[in-house]
Amino acid sequence: MNNGLIVLLDGNEKYAQCLCEYLNTHTGLGYKITTFTKLDEFLNFSDSIQIDILLVDDYLFNKLPLYKISFINLFILSGKKESGVIQKDDFTFHVFFKYQSIQSLIHQIMSNFSMNSSLYNIKALKDSASIIGVYSPIKRCGKTSFSIALATVYSSMDSTLLISFDENSTEYLNIHNTQKNLSDIMFYLLEGGNSLMGHLDSAVCSVNGLDIVPPAPYSDDIRHLDNDILTTFFSLLKNTGYRYIVVDFADTLSGMSTLFNSCDKVYMPVINDDISRKKLSSFIAALKNIDSGVSEDIFTLITPPIFEYSSEATSIYNQIMISPLLQYISSDIVGHKNDR
Repeated sequence: MNNGLIVLLDGNEKYAQCLCEYLNTHTGLGYKITTFTKLDEFLNFSDSIQIDILLVDDYLFNKLPLYKISFINLFILSGKKESGVIQKDDFTFHVFFKYQSIQSLIHQIMSNFSMNSSLYNIKALKDSASIIGVYSPIKRCGKTSFSIALATVYSSMDSTLLISFDENSTEYLNIHNTQKNLSDIMFYLLEGGNSLMGHLDSAVCSVNGLDIVPPAPYSDDIRHLDNDILTTFFSLLKNTGYRYIVVDFADTLSGMSTLFNSCDKVYMPVINDDISRKKLSSFIAALKNIDSGVSEDIFTLITPPIFEYSSEATSIYNQIMISPLLQYISSDIVGHKNDR
């Protein structure tokens, strides 16, 4: 074997260097070998290359967004003595004890090595779901109605899922007393679940052909969720078969910068006045100060038509369907004729 690439992703720098040195000097594999101890540096490196063998410690594996990586083989190195298999994103990966003799470890890796480049063709799934976020630090700017209208327009084009973290969105969508909601999915992930499909399907309800995950009925259910859980959730969403996923973010969430980085685009509705725009500029500046990795390119500032509903008319959702807001999104945002 030659001209391939082995990448070792391990938070223990001393261990990574030792294993890398052994692979270079004793195996004669002829592969280029690269090591990383930080996940963000590895993701920047792996963005446009294919990895033949990816070795990753079990801690970083739990944080690894598989849809962002192109690899042929992935093996998990665990500090626990038990070897076995683990599932993630509906794929099965071998787990090996990292502190056994290096000769034994290499034997296990090469015994399970495959040249089949389609075995874990996970990165192709990256294009199967675009995650579009909607958020604004400006109050009463029409964020929720914009999210619903945007998801509706996308659903007329292809399979679309609307996920709302705003507990008040149930009033707009006229969905109440659903059997499951966003809280149930998050609880499943907190319990260590890593196969989202079945739990997502059981929580989804449909309004006029648009699939929706009802929000948590109480914001405190998700207010203090660990960022790792939310990052895992967004990572798994990429592999759900939807073409578009619209996420209505709420102020109740912490760690917004991490979540924004999981999106392909984030729309930020604002009211067309100087004060609102200054508040928005201050928010983006503060966000980048907290996390310098946040790309300002993903944010799109918009001033959609104000949606005003009548409590005496038909449902709020039906009013959105015939509003100037929907037409604005169809023509100016998505550029698609909506037939609903």
